[in-house]
Amino acid sequence: MTILESADSLDGGGDTHDCGHDHGTGQQNVDHMKYERYRLGSFDRWPQSANVDKNQLAANGFYYIGDGSDDRVQCDFCKIILKKWEPGDDIQEEHRKHGPQCPYVNDPSHAGNFPLPFRRLDSINRHHHGPCHREYREREVRFQSFYNWPHPDKRPTPGELADAGFFYLGQGDAVKCFYCGGMLRHWEEKDEVWTEHMKWFPLCLFVVEHDPSCHRDIGRHLRRTISGIALSNGYSDDEINGYRQYIDDNGITHPEEYREFVNQLDQFRQRQAPISASSVASSAAETSKYLNPQHAAGRTDVEDQNERYLCKVCYKNTLEVIFYPCKHVCCCKECGDKLSNCPVCRKVISGKLQLFFP
Repeated sequence: MTILESADSLDGGGDTHDCGHDHGTGQQNVDHMKYERYRLGSFDRWPQSANVDKNQLAANGFYYIGDGSDDRVQCDFCKIILKKWEPGDDIQEEHRKHGPQCPYVNDPSHAGNFPLPFRRLDSINRHHHGPCHREYREREVRFQSFYNWPHPDKRPTPGELADAGFFYLGQGDAVKCFYCGGMLRHWEEKDEVWTEHMKWFPLCLFVVEHDPSCHRDIGRHLRRTISGIALSNGYSDDEINGYRQYIDDNGITHPEEYREFVNQLDQFRQRQAPISASSVASSAAETSKYLNPQHAAGRTDVEDQNERYLCKVCYKNTLEVIFYPCKHVCCCKECGDKLSNCPVCRKVISGKLQLFFP
């Protein structure tokens, strides 16, 4: 919980912050803290251990008045002072609770604020697992948050924003994605909501799963990844490429699940090149030796096929997770949750998407 101080509680000493400023241009007592860029600049001594983000504080009308050892901030529009922020504090809600009459809280567009020219308010939590704001998972709940949206007759509409995962923050036209936590503002009528969501927060898994254009791209990535897994499990380039060509030539939908892909690839291989029982046994033995040399003896074709889509970390569970940005599929969800680097390419994992196999 944040603690509220009255502005009058400040003595005339070093804690006093004079908001007035004369730019020397004929204007008298111009309040430069009305400009978000100056408020943000006041945080140059903001402690790194602070529990709230300085960018969001500045965006909500606050500037820093501490000495580098505390987290005291003051709103330039209502003059309240908040301090002792705790993890999980919602800056906007604390501002509204302690300064309900603040002109910036009630109508930031008419409070005399000069926001930053860019529209991205913060960055997503790149290692989140699941929605950041579960209470807004339902589209209807997100839509209802726009009851006091300032531009109901202009695009983007509340419906378009809610469809793309956003809920309204109650100030200006600032919205927040329920899944990744990314915030955007300063919308223009020409803006396409899904495009802006993907542009500013490309790792948001809600966009990955629901944006039609993104879904097509991910489908292509999955097909390439599935082919790579098949290649590493004993299938040849010629077999995989031949099967892909067969699918394209006959207008068949590309399978996007590894189990289905392997089953169809096996059927295609058998139709294209009938071979003797001894050759089948030899091929199965070679594949088994490749997958798990110490257990090559006594294995069946079914066991070999099942092992192709096992987690390559624990060899117990099914492949379930695709990593970003490398797009490798190599482990189950249980193992994937424990990893910060891809075990295939060693790249840092910035996002994870769970796959579902039948």
